[in-house]
Amino acid sequence: MIVKNQRKQRKKKQKKEDFGTCSFYCKPCQYEFEVEWETIWELQELTHGFVGFHTEDSFISCPKCHELVED
Repeated sequence: MIVKNQRKQRKKKQKKEDFGTCSFYCKPCQYEFEVEWETIWELQELTHGFVGFHTEDSFISCPKCHELVED
């Protein structure tokens, strides 16, 4: 039973698609960073209930200074 569960978990990991990342630039600290689209979609779903390839209504903060980043 444990072996079957482990195989299923491995297959799920292998089938996971890579949607890439989105780049952001923080003006206050002049830092460029990337966020995976899957992370952005999770934030969108939690904040307003729908997801898409857009960032104008997503609240992404800089990992260095924690300021909200604008597109």
